[in-house]
Amino acid sequence: MTTWQSALSRAAPRVLALLWAGYATTRIMAYIDSAPPQLAVIHSILPLWVPWAVAAVLLTLGALVPPWGSDRQKRIAQHMRQWGSTVSSATIMAWAAAFLVADVSRGWVSAANYVMLGVFALVSGWIMSREVASVHAIREDMHARMVD
Repeated sequence: MTTWQSALSRAAPRVLALLWAGYATTRIMAYIDSAPPQLAVIHSILPLWVPWAVAAVLLTLGALVPPWGSDRQKRIAQHMRQWGSTVSSATIMAWAAAFLVADVSRGWVSAANYVMLGVFALVSGWIMSREVASVHAIREDMHARMVD
């Protein structure tokens, strides 16, 4: 019987990827037809919704491959989650820099919020890019099966 820790460990990377894909989707909707003045420079280079669309697609596809897929499928899904997370994290950090540069007197408040969000994106990206969140939980589950 699979323990709840083992099941959670297998599901966590995919659930986190879907949560971040949902966040990216809300950013697509927010920036599809407008850009705040602080992000105008970035928007002049690349429409703001584009990196979020790339991240949302990669994270969603990477999350939809089940844990029981083939090794090749799981490896491709892992790379999709990893690249989706990388695009999200880089975009968030670019937003932080843009807000800081655009308004030095008060932009640091938004920049600090984006930096914290970026740190959480990096940490959850580390989990998303793995096939299982905790190898220890999986080992315990396998050990328990051998003992039974």
